Amino acid sequence: MSEIAASDADDQELYTYAELLARIFDCAKPERRPLALRAPIVSREGKRARWANFAESCGALQRTEKHVAAYMLAELCAEGSQDLEHALLIRGRFSQAQLEQLLRRYAVEYVLCANCRSSRTALYKEARTVRLACLDCHSQRSVAPIKRAV
Repeated sequence: MSEIAASDADDQELYTYAELLARIFDCAKPERRPLALRAPIVSREGKRARWANFAESCGALQRTEKHVAAYMLAELCAEGSQDLEHALLIRGRFSQAQLEQLLRRYAVEYVLCANCRSSRTALYKEARTVRLACLDCHSQRSVAPIKRAV
């Protein structure tokens, strides 16, 4: 039996420690794509601002329209709703730059992982606290609840 084991070892390729370590890191490295957000398309309809590509922005963030809308309206201290085309209507005059800045703040707080900066995350509720879990590095952190300013 020792002859068979010795001949099998001769046939197999031998790797150095550095090569094996490099192979492990290559296999374990998640494919990261940067978070690509388009700028909000904002138009004015009377005394309201209409964010036309709101649903597209929520899809890029992988968050529900209800959650993103609640954050935006709370931060802007404004009232608003969605129309049938999934555009966000906000009472008041707001510029595209203001909404873009808020969208970036939302992404940092509720989408991006604090450890690996991945956008592959999920929000879930655990014992009255909202937590953000990263699907790449498996880290977790709590996030602030959305509070409506009074």
